Amino acid sequence: DGCGVLVQKKGGGGLKLGGPRGGGGSRLLLPNRSEGEGGGSGEDDDEVLASLQQLLLTGKRQEACTLAVSKKMWIHALLLASTESRQAYSSVLARYALQNFQSGQPLQSLYLLLAKQPSQIFANISPGGAEG
Repeated sequence: DGCGVLVQKKGGGGLKLGGPRGGGGSRLLLPNRSEGEGGGSGEDDDEVLASLQQLLLTGKRQEACTLAVSKKMWIHALLLASTESRQAYSSVLARYALQNFQSGQPLQSLYLLLAKQPSQIFANISPGGAEG
């Protein structure tokens, strides 16, 4: 749709989607990791971000979201899912909660409630109190 997105971080790093002003083509400005941000190996993350950008530039938001989930890039996955549908967002949020928190942790419970999946809160807890 021609709309570019720029996420600016301290130090001028960021991810830019869309072409630079006055020029054709697109350019990827990678996040500034010098401030202790980023989770995986830098080169792998850079390749995934480039793939996400390419998918988004070709209008493939759902595929971009699927890639972000598979690479556990939850910020990207949640943002992209929120542009698809409430069901997509709820699904990604529930998956995030289940993969990143132990059963019974308050944040996991909150996120599962927000994802409208309260039945998942106690799904992995056996009657004796141990996880199963």
